[in-house]
Amino acid sequence: MVRLILLALVIMTSNSFAEPPQPARFEPHLKGLRQIFKEKDPEKLMDALVKGGRGYFFSIQGLARIYEDKYPDTMESLKEQSKILEDLIGKLVDNNLHQKYAKDVGAPPEVVALLKRQQKENRKELLRVLREEEWIESDNPRLDRWERKVEKTEWEGPKKDRMYILEQMYENTQKLRHNDWDMNELQEGLHDFRRRVRWLSIYSRALTDLMVMDDRPLGRWDAILKDPIAKSEYATMPESEKVKFPILIPKPIMLELTKAIEQMGDAKDTGEAQNEWLKEALLETGAADTEAKAHRMAVELTKRHPKHSEILPVGQRVYARLRANDHRYEEKKDRGILVAFKEILKEQMDWDLDDCREALKDIGR
Repeated sequence: MVRLILLALVIMTSNSFAEPPQPARFEPHLKGLRQIFKEKDPEKLMDALVKGGRGYFFSIQGLARIYEDKYPDTMESLKEQSKILEDLIGKLVDNNLHQKYAKDVGAPPEVVALLKRQQKENRKELLRVLREEEWIESDNPRLDRWERKVEKTEWEGPKKDRMYILEQMYENTQKLRHNDWDMNELQEGLHDFRRRVRWLSIYSRALTDLMVMDDRPLGRWDAILKDPIAKSEYATMPESEKVKFPILIPKPIMLELTKAIEQMGDAKDTGEAQNEWLKEALLETGAADTEAKAHRMAVELTKRHPKHSEILPVGQRVYARLRANDHRYEEKKDRGILVAFKEILKEQMDWDLDDCREALKDIGR
């Protein structure tokens, strides 16, 4: 009897002191940034950030967004600071894309010249922030401070953490189903909806030690498996060998979300060229002498681009596909992608480890 009691105590103690998974979750993204910030030449550093740094900041921002309600003292600053850098790097990424876009559609050369000048100004702004916020040229770099924050946070153990992540994913999916966006609005409508859908994908890919892509059939959504996007880099998710009690995300759901993000992205790019940066560049350089002419000229130019997209129809079509009404709840054909995703997440909240193992067995893992 004494031996049984001791064995039970050992099991309970080992479970209570199971190593929290969260620090290791941040580590790949922090490691990637550490490698980039080894570069001491500011110009080369900015080039490296543009080439490969944005994804790391996106992932850290995503983790911080997921955890900010639970650990505000640590996560709010990580979220805000990563967003600042991600936005500034994003401007430089966009500068490159806009220059190529302008050349591809045959915009006047003075437009391309203006975009290059804007790029130089954006590089100056990024360098200023890197110095002022002590990312570089500091005895106590901000990246080191981030690492200490993550290390010192009193994280919950794996079981509670898994449930918390499931609840966060579920709530984000529900917000996408129930909040309303006007696809006639470019930034507050289409762009904002796309950004929020994209966070679901970013969360999933940032949580590599917890998420597993599920290959089980999903009825009518399996048609996406024959789409070209199923052969893209997004058809797989990195997986940790340490994952023991994962959250399963069906491959068709991830591919549908990815395709929606891609389609809305093309529509957003067309809309921003027609209504924002290209129109403004045509006006500022004198290629058009009124705002109305600049807009008309931008609309005609964007039609030459290989990824030109009809903004409103695409936005409405994708919006409807993701958010199909579920008033005929028992008929799966009437359910949208987000409804299907919501149900899959909710089901897993009631699972124990054996349920998960059985599901993994069903998909041959």
